[in-house]
Amino acid sequence: IFTAQNTLTSYEALRNSGKLVFLDTETRLKDFKKNKSIIFLSHQWLAWGVPDNVQGDQMSAMKKAVFAAQGIIPGQRGRWENLYIW
Repeated sequence: IFTAQNTLTSYEALRNSGKLVFLDTETRLKDFKKNKSIIFLSHQWLAWGVPDNVQGDQMSAMKKAVFAAQGIIPGQRGRWENLYIW
């Protein structure tokens, strides 16, 4: 889902559309990580309500990072359907 997006989406919009996975306990996280990988990304919004510039430079950089990470994660955990962005 992340790499198919053209713009950054707010947490609230993703939550409201049901696109987030919640791992509320250490046990749920441990079980989740058995077959899946979590890639942590962070960025600073440019202004209130403005997550990226018009050219999408931050989104582009994050997508490149995800593609690079996917290329080095071994086995099943590196398959696209098993990658999650945090």
